[in-house]
Amino acid sequence: MLKDFVDLRPGDWIIQNGANSAAGQAVIQIAAARGLKTINCVRNRFVTHIRSKVARSNSKIDPTLQS
Repeated sequence: MLKDFVDLRPGDWIIQNGANSAAGQAVIQIAAARGLKTINCVRNRFVTHIRSKVARSNSKIDPTLQS
């Protein structure tokens, strides 16, 4: 996919979300092999889980908070 959408050249930057997944790690390795620079975003699963629980508990009051 790194070469299907944009003509990337060595030294170009890419950014990805979910870089801690196996697919994200593969993107980092492929990009490095092609001479690309990466910005990699990860999220804390515990914080995401807590936010989801809070949204569900508040959904009884506000239906727009349902996940």
